Amino acid sequence: MVLGVMLLAPLTSVGQPVTLHDVPNTNGKWQEARGLVEAPRNAVQAWLTDYTSWPYIFSDVEWVQVMKHEGKVTVFMMRSRAFKRRLEIRIQSTPDGLVYEGKDGCIRTEGKIFLTSAGTRATDVTIQNVAHISGFLGAIVPKGAVRDRQRAKLRIDLTDLQRLARRRLLAGRTAEARANE
Repeated sequence: MVLGVMLLAPLTSVGQPVTLHDVPNTNGKWQEARGLVEAPRNAVQAWLTDYTSWPYIFSDVEWVQVMKHEGKVTVFMMRSRAFKRRLEIRIQSTPDGLVYEGKDGCIRTEGKIFLTSAGTRATDVTIQNVAHISGFLGAIVPKGAVRDRQRAKLRIDLTDLQRLARRRLLAGRTAEARANE
């Protein structure tokens, strides 16, 4: 993983790779992933808020159990394959996307997902995340290792969204071709 801050070039075409960098002015604690998803903003928002489908969308998510849903706030438990942990997640829809908090014992995470329309058929997705590790684990885990894990998780999640959009697009094109036969 590259350390330090990378400047983001404007996103101009779908299919560009995910970019990763430190969020400015956070001393490397907050990490950010950015990429285009080849689907309209409302579709991406729907995928992100269909929590029970996360195991089919995100390769890291083993299972999800929704515990409470009130208005724009949902609380659920999930198990991460990568971290081998169960996390309680509190997530809220906002006009810009989503904000979330997660916790499991000595690990807490916070994040924001920004969704910006990039034309009628693509969405610019930016995911920001910070991890807080306390207790004995926090004392022995190097900060660079935490940053590496954050970035790896962000890359996986955004790449999984891009892959889902490509599958849906391909399935739509295939169905359209069959209809035109």
